[in-house]
Amino acid sequence: MELTYNTPTVHTPKSGKIELVIAAPNEIFALDPKTGKKLWWAKSEIPGNISPCVISEGEILFTTGGYPRKGSIAIKGGGSGDVTDKILWKSKTFSYVPSSVYKDGLLFWVNDEASVIAMDLLKGETVTKRSVAAIKKRKKFSFYASTLRVGERLVAVSRRNGTFIFEAGREMKLIRVNTLDDDSDFNGTPALASDAIYLRSNNAVYCISK
Repeated sequence: MELTYNTPTVHTPKSGKIELVIAAPNEIFALDPKTGKKLWWAKSEIPGNISPCVISEGEILFTTGGYPRKGSIAIKGGGSGDVTDKILWKSKTFSYVPSSVYKDGLLFWVNDEASVIAMDLLKGETVTKRSVAAIKKRKKFSFYASTLRVGERLVAVSRRNGTFIFEAGREMKLIRVNTLDDDSDFNGTPALASDAIYLRSNNAVYCISK
């Protein structure tokens, strides 16, 4: 699967049969984890690199990415064969690298172009979209790490401008920005364990806790 960089997502539709869902260039499909057999597929029409993981919430699957034409779709999971007709909506709102996170009907992420985005999963409507650069009055921002949710907060690690903390709500209000004395790139998604967060830069791994 050339140009497919996302980790398979485990999805359990109403049928109860577990699926491994993968987004690939121009397609989203599901495999039987026991046999590797292709269960269903759909034409996403999102070409090029597909890096973000598929998000599973109930019956709905969300995927985004693409290059040079970028976009996103939502589809009802389950079924067999060609299920392209199960696509619920398509949008030009996208993430090229970071994966999104779900809470209370909304998808949240900060994409590689430093756009703060909240999207309605059911309707495909972009609820919030604004530039981090506009918030911080700087010109060059980029995000490769996926957004995490910690309770009512969203954590988005930029490559060189610190860790941004947002409210997990429709406006994605910026709460604070935390920085470290490290001028290398932070490309990896942070990890959480107990009361600690682990950040990785090109120079070091950091453990931050109370």
